[in-house]
Amino acid sequence: IPYVDSHYRTIAARRGRAIAGLSMGGYGALYLGLKYHNLFCAVASLSGVVASADLSRWDPAVWEMVNKKWPKMKKVLLDDFGPVTNPARKAEDPFRLIRKLTPEECPALFLAVGESDPFLHENREFVKLLARLKIPYHYHEVPGGHQWSVWNEEIQPVLRLQAPILGAH
Repeated sequence: IPYVDSHYRTIAARRGRAIAGLSMGGYGALYLGLKYHNLFCAVASLSGVVASADLSRWDPAVWEMVNKKWPKMKKVLLDDFGPVTNPARKAEDPFRLIRKLTPEECPALFLAVGESDPFLHENREFVKLLARLKIPYHYHEVPGGHQWSVWNEEIQPVLRLQAPILGAH
């Protein structure tokens, strides 16, 4: 953030910062936006792998698919986060981070996921948690899977949500 603020014309305050990502970047946006909620006024996750830090939350069928089809993703999940017993995983888990925030502290949240996305289950679980905690959010389930057509379509509502929060018209 200091680099961006020093090299680009920005509003160097929480009210001028939003973060968004897709897939693992969707997880990253949630993680960073919740952990550093004092730095971001809005967070968006498109098809986010929101349970990356706690693989026990994963649908077993999805984990099996990752083992077979996406070995690089499995390597990232295990190498970057460390073993499942690594205590640092808890500090990077959006499901835990959101519990530390009040609705007033929380950035505006937007989540979208395709109805046939393998990560639909964990997105639904996260949204259920938001509802239980009475944290405001916007959530879209749309036709499609873990693919560009979903992200391309859903970035427009993200921008419509984040623009007024950031003061853009």
